[in-house]
Amino acid sequence: KISDDLFFALPKDVIEKFCKLYKESNLRLPLNISGVHPSVLKEDKFKLLIDAGMRYVRMGIQSGSQNIRILYSRNETNEKIMESVNIIHKYKRNLKSINYDFIVDNPWETVEDIKDSLRLLVQFPKPYSLNIFSLTLYPGTDLYDKACGEGAINNEDSQIYNKHYHDSVRNSYYNSL
Repeated sequence: KISDDLFFALPKDVIEKFCKLYKESNLRLPLNISGVHPSVLKEDKFKLLIDAGMRYVRMGIQSGSQNIRILYSRNETNEKIMESVNIIHKYKRNLKSINYDFIVDNPWETVEDIKDSLRLLVQFPKPYSLNIFSLTLYPGTDLYDKACGEGAINNEDSQIYNKHYHDSVRNSYYNSL
């Protein structure tokens, strides 16, 4: 399992060498690339990894709203996201699992931002699974500073240190969708 958002940013010759060595190792273990970033996914590199045995892929999208992605310093467009989703889908027969990450419970996200995420999701070819994460405002980040400046954090223990980013999703209509 490789958990690196920028694994696909490696030069093609490095990925070719990795794939060659992985196949020669005879590990016979399925390769899992966790954390693919849509801005660096290229089909030629993806195909090399499929041929080497990649069977699981997870791509972090975070939001279908351009405004929210900018807040997260993720500047790819929905068009680039769809291009990357379509590359992954093209190889669905070789993959046991396709997963996309989204973040919910963002205090700056409007109803329209949420609708933008839903509009993007309905365009994704099936099958796929979603990993839904509740936004956690970690100290030392710009979002944490923004939240503190706006009074959005009133109990660090429960809102940050004792919060589980995966199973603490707020019970709301849009999160249930």
